[in-house]
Parts: sequence; structure tokens; C-alpha cells
Amino acid sequence: MTTGSDAGAAARTGVPMSRAAFQAAQERSQQAEQSGGTPLALVSVVLGFGQLYLLRWVSRNHAADRVPVVGGIAFLLYIAIVAVMFVRMLRARGAAAPRCPQCGVAMLDRSQRVALVTGQCDRCGGRVIE
Repeated sequence: MTTGSDAGAAARTGVPMSRAAFQAAQERSQQAEQSGGTPLALVSVVLGFGQLYLLRWVSRNHAADRVPVVGGIAFLLYIAIVAVMFVRMLRARGAAAPRCPQCGVAMLDRSQRVALVTGQCDRCGGRVIE
């Protein structure tokens, strides 16, 4: 498995991409974000409603002093699961994003738009698109 700096070093070829290759990488990045975003949204909504039902069940069937403990544990588990899914989605998007051939930095969102308009990296100023 390559680290972020290894991937950046591999991308530093110095040879600008064609516009079609850049747009294909841009689309792959967007698809990675969408394919991770849909399950993330679904899981967060389902687990959010699950917490509500769990808290209602605990408040009906157990002593009142257990509700905050169970609610706190359920919330922390919920946040942990959603955070892990979010980080995985961001990593997949970054791995699929086009990289500057000069500095090797992944170009996301605004950087992609700047490169499409100017043909240059907004960080190092190097030529990205022929």
C-alpha cells in the first residue's frame, strides 16, 4: 500500500495531462465521492433513528439513571461509525483525484476547476493540462 507522499511522488512526472485524461480522473474522483456518500448518508440516518428507538426502549424498560449512560454510549458508537465511513470516503476521493504532474498534490474541488480553466496547478503554478 502506498502512502500519500509515495502517491504524490509517483504522480510527479512533469508531463502535463491531456484535457480528456484530466476530466476522466475528475469524474473518477466524483464517482468515488458519490459511491461513498450514499452509504454514509443511509447509515447515518438509519443509525440516528436507531438511537431514538433505543433511547425510548431504555427509558421505558430500565431505570432512569441508565438512559444517559446508554444514550452516551450509543452516540459515541454512532459518531465513530460515521467518522470512519467519512474518512474512508475522503481517502477514496483523494486517491482517485487527478494529481499535479509537477508537485504531486491531489487536486480536489476548487483546484480542479482552476486547472480546467487555466491549465495550471493552483498550488505550485505548474502546467497540469496541455
